[in-house]
Amino acid sequence: MVAKIQIIPVDGLSPGEQSSLQALRIAGYPPASSAVWPGRDREWAGPTDRVLVWDSDGRLAAHAGLLLRNALADERPVRVGGIGGVLTHPEMRRQGMAAAAMTNAVQYFRHLGDVDFALLVCEPRLVAYYARLGWQQFSGRLIVRQWGESEEFTFHRVMTYPLRSSPAPDAVIDLLGPPW
Repeated sequence: MVAKIQIIPVDGLSPGEQSSLQALRIAGYPPASSAVWPGRDREWAGPTDRVLVWDSDGRLAAHAGLLLRNALADERPVRVGGIGGVLTHPEMRRQGMAAAAMTNAVQYFRHLGDVDFALLVCEPRLVAYYARLGWQQFSGRLIVRQWGESEEFTFHRVMTYPLRSSPAPDAVIDLLGPPW
């Protein structure tokens, strides 16, 4: 059961929160699986804020990384709320922990008032999960930077969540930086 949800700047995490986050990462992404993950050689943008979901026993149950980015959609300036690094402790999956993190992330972006839409990238097996939370699969092109060079992002699926607006289904979104 969700007991507490926090949105904290990355540089504002206490040593205890940092330790809990590290333990969650190791549980969710064991070193052996991380070593063979195909995305390990890609450049990824780090979050500026984190959503932390704690269970009733005070354990960190889920996490979502957040960042804001000025980008382009069909060459028009947009403000994008990025969500990445969504993770639930394996023992606490299917209890609504990640959904709570995602809901709070969207509420945070909505509260800011200047975010056009949220964007995440995910493995194909997670598209249906995020769709149940209101996310829409994006069928346009996503342009990212990899070590300073522009390229089309084809590594994972792209999903968006409308806030002030929504990109056209066939839009070209240029993140003007690495994906998250």
